[in-house]
Amino acid sequence: MQLQQSERNFKMDRIKTFSKYDRASWKDIEELTAFLKPLISTDEENFFVAFMHHTVSIGKFNGDFQTYPGREISLKHLLDIRVFNKDEEVYIRRRGGKGFNWRYRRDEEGSDCDVVDIHQVLWGTDVEELQNGWNRVFEARGTELIVPFKNKDLKIDDKQNRIKILTRHYIDYKNHQAGYADARMVKFTLPDG
Repeated sequence: MQLQQSERNFKMDRIKTFSKYDRASWKDIEELTAFLKPLISTDEENFFVAFMHHTVSIGKFNGDFQTYPGREISLKHLLDIRVFNKDEEVYIRRRGGKGFNWRYRRDEEGSDCDVVDIHQVLWGTDVEELQNGWNRVFEARGTELIVPFKNKDLKIDDKQNRIKILTRHYIDYKNHQAGYADARMVKFTLPDG
């Protein structure tokens, strides 16, 4: 029996895409924010996922970082961050003590590229409503994420009702071999509940 792509939780497609990359250094979050503003559209709903030494921060970016109190982004502790919407992403990764590498990718313009879209399940089998439209998604073993989704939107369990993040993987072909050359976050998908 052959499974359809939707049954395997992924979808293959061919799209147009463009990317550019460079190195940079910022002295504080304000400089990082000023760098991001002209790159990522504020006409779309933008999210970010920031990995720091001590926590993961998930929030919204619309010209500034909207974080849950206590989960603010610290440039000193930032390892990498992805600011994204359905069409584009800025990915920034620390280069040791020598600043950051960054990559900007935009879909729907540029060169043809084969891609694989995958829905990845996030940690969290239970939800607790917090203040101002934030929720703590957690598991009994202690793992937790604070997410910017209202409780009424979340029906979480340990079965099919889970928060997922759609990731897109870009395929490159070299020496008769196919492999992933890049990946980006596209959007969060909430359970139908």
